Amino acid sequence: AEFALALADCRTLAVNPQAATMYVTLEPCCHQGKTAPCTDAIIAAKLAKVVVATIDPSEQAAGRGIEQLRNAGIGVQTGVCETEGKLLNAPFIKFATTGRCWVVLKWAQ
Repeated sequence: AEFALALADCRTLAVNPQAATMYVTLEPCCHQGKTAPCTDAIIAAKLAKVVVATIDPSEQAAGRGIEQLRNAGIGVQTGVCETEGKLLNAPFIKFATTGRCWVVLKWAQ
């Protein structure tokens, strides 16, 4: 994830992210996939707060990322700009909840 690289850059540049608030459109992942869990990078950076627009509806996450952050002492606020977050994440949410791809068709006559 790009933000994990940015958090690593903070350490390299001697910038302290501990007073920072991270804003995300989708709950940070907490499972191992092609990359390390997003929650690991956030917890390691000791961010003060994470503001989440939408909770990840996939079986792998479904609130567990938020739970991990809270258990690590990081403040989490959910539902901020939730409608906009759902619009931005509509293709992912469709696949996560139905297993079907998001398809957009154009028809001209």
